Amino acid sequence: MVKLWMSGKALGIALAVVVTAGGATAAAAATGAPAWSALPPGGSFGMPRPLAGIPALGMTAPVSGGLLLSCPSAGNCGAIGAYAAKGPPGVGEKQQAFVVSETNGHWGKPDAVPGIRALNTMGRVSDLRITCSAPGFCEAGGDYVTRLSASSGVKHAFVAQESKGVWGMANTFATSGLSGANGASALEALSCPSAGNCVAGGDYGSAKGTVPFVAVQHNGTWGKPQLIPGMAALLGSLRAVVAVPRVIFCAGSGDCTVIGDYPDNPGHRMDAFIATETGGAWKAATPLPGLAALQSTASTRYTDVDALACDPDGRDCTAAGVITGPQGRMLPFILTKTGGSWGTVTGLPGTGSLNLSNGTGGEVFLACPAQAACTIATTAWATKSPSEPRVLGNSQVYLEAEANGVWGTPRHLGGVTAADAAGAVVTALSCGAPGSCTIGGYSAKAHQLAVPFLAEETGGVWAGGPTRLPLPQATASTSLIGDLSCVAAGYCTATAFDKYPEFSVGKPTAFLIAEGAASSTALTLAKSALTYGAEQAETLTVTVDGPPAATAVVTAGTTTLCTVHLTASGTAGTCTLTAQALKPGSYQLTASYQGSPVYVDSQSAPATLTVRG
Repeated sequence: MVKLWMSGKALGIALAVVVTAGGATAAAAATGAPAWSALPPGGSFGMPRPLAGIPALGMTAPVSGGLLLSCPSAGNCGAIGAYAAKGPPGVGEKQQAFVVSETNGHWGKPDAVPGIRALNTMGRVSDLRITCSAPGFCEAGGDYVTRLSASSGVKHAFVAQESKGVWGMANTFATSGLSGANGASALEALSCPSAGNCVAGGDYGSAKGTVPFVAVQHNGTWGKPQLIPGMAALLGSLRAVVAVPRVIFCAGSGDCTVIGDYPDNPGHRMDAFIATETGGAWKAATPLPGLAALQSTASTRYTDVDALACDPDGRDCTAAGVITGPQGRMLPFILTKTGGSWGTVTGLPGTGSLNLSNGTGGEVFLACPAQAACTIATTAWATKSPSEPRVLGNSQVYLEAEANGVWGTPRHLGGVTAADAAGAVVTALSCGAPGSCTIGGYSAKAHQLAVPFLAEETGGVWAGGPTRLPLPQATASTSLIGDLSCVAAGYCTATAFDKYPEFSVGKPTAFLIAEGAASSTALTLAKSALTYGAEQAETLTVTVDGPPAATAVVTAGTTTLCTVHLTASGTAGTCTLTAQALKPGSYQLTASYQGSPVYVDSQSAPATLTVRG
C-alpha cells in the first residue's frame, strides 16, 4: 500500500489519499483516470501552456497572483485564481475569483465562482485556496470585500463547493454571533477529509483585534463559526492583536488539529498555538510545546507556522515553520506527532547557520508522502545583516529529508550558485511518493529576468539542477511557479504566472505545466519546396513516441494545416495540405502532441517549407 499524507500550507491544502492496487483500479474505472500501479515511469516536464478561456470572463487585466491547485489523481485537478474585469459605469476594474477543472487530462474553460460577483461589491479577492478530495469534488474559498464607501470596505471569508463537476454558490461565514465580532472575516486554512466534509480555519474582526475561529462542514452543509477554546486566555487583555490559524488538518474520523500564530505581549512578540478536536469537542488552545526555548527574547521576535502534514488517521503528523532564533536569524523548526502524542518543537538539524530572511519573515515548504519520510525546502539569503535588502543573486534553495524519522542535513540545490551571481527562490513543494519530490520556484542570473524552474527528485536523489521553463510570450517581468500538486512518483501539475501582471496587459499570464511520462514528436516533409496552388502534393509525416494513441496537429505559426490521428506508439501518420493553404513565402512547420493524463506534451523540431509564387 502506498500511503500519501494529507498536507496543508498557508496558501492552500493539497489533499492526498490512501491507495491500494485494487483501490486504484476501482477508482480509475469510476473516474476514467489511469490506475497508479499501471503508470509508466514519469519525471518529464511538458511545456508551459497558457490557461485558455480567461477573456470569456470579460477580463480586462491579467490574472493576478497565479493559480492555486489541487490534484486528486493524474490528469484530474481543480484550480482557483483571480481576474480583473470591467465594473459598472463609474466604477473601475473589479477583481473576481474563478475556478477551472482538469478532467482526464483536458482543462476546461474558467468560470467565475458562482455568486461571487454579487457578494464582492468592492471588487477585491485574496487568500484563495482549493482542496479536492476526488475528481469533480473540490472545496474552494478565499476572501472578498463588500463596499462601504467609495474608498472603504469590509473583508469577508467565503467558500464554494464542487460536486460531481458542478460548482455551487459562494457562501459567506456568518461571524456575527462570535464575541465582539465587527463583521469582518478572513479564510486562512481549509481541510477536507472527504467530499462535503471539511473544516475551515479563519479569523474575524473584533474589539480585541483579529481572533481565530473554526467552522465545520458536514455532508455539504456548513455549521456556524466558533471561537477556538482557550484563545481568550492566551490573548488575555491584549488589544489590537493579530491571531491567525495558519494550518489545519482533519482525519477521516473528524478529529482535527489547527496551529496558528498569536501575540503573547503588548510588544506583539509572535508565538504559536495548537488546538485539537476529538469526537467533535475542541480542547483549549495552548502554546506550541517547547517553542519558547528556541526563540529570541527580543520584543520583535517572529514566529510563523507554514505547513502541517498528517497520515489519514491523524496519529502521525509533522508541522514546520520559522522563528527568530537567539542570534536574530530566521530559522526553521519542526514539531512531530507520533502514535497520537505530540512532542516538542525542535530546530531543523543543520540549519543553524542559514538565514531564511532579511528580517521581514521567511517560509519553509513541507511534504510528507509517508510516515517519518518528510522533505523540507526553503530559501536561504546570504545577507550580511538582517536589514540588508534582498537581492535574488544572494538567495539559494536548500532541501532536507527525513528517513525513518531521522532528519539529515541541508542540501544545496545544484545548478544555481552565488559564485556566478545566480539566485533562486523556492515557492512550492510536493511529493508523489517517498524519494520522489518536485520543487518549483524562480531563478535568475545577474541582470536577467527571473523565470520559473522545476527540479525533480528520483529514487531519493536530486540529480542535476533546476529545469528552467521560460513562459511563452514572456514579458519584461519576473515569472515563477505558483503552486504544485503531485499524485504519484514523477506525476505532477504545476502552475506558473507573471509576478507583476501589470506589465503583461494583452498577454497570457497564467500557465499550466504537466509532469509525467515522456513523449516525443517528429515531423518530416516529402518536399521542402512547392508551387503555390499545388500544396496538396505535399505529404506531411508525423510520428509520436510514448503514448499508445495520439493526435498531433501540424501548424505554421498560428495557422493549423492538418491533424494526424495515430493508433499506436511510434507509428507514422500522414496528412496533406489543401490548395492555397499558405501564401508564397518560407514557413516553419511544427507538429505538436497535446499530452494526456499520463504523457506530457511534445513538439517536433521545425521543418522549413518554401511556397513559390
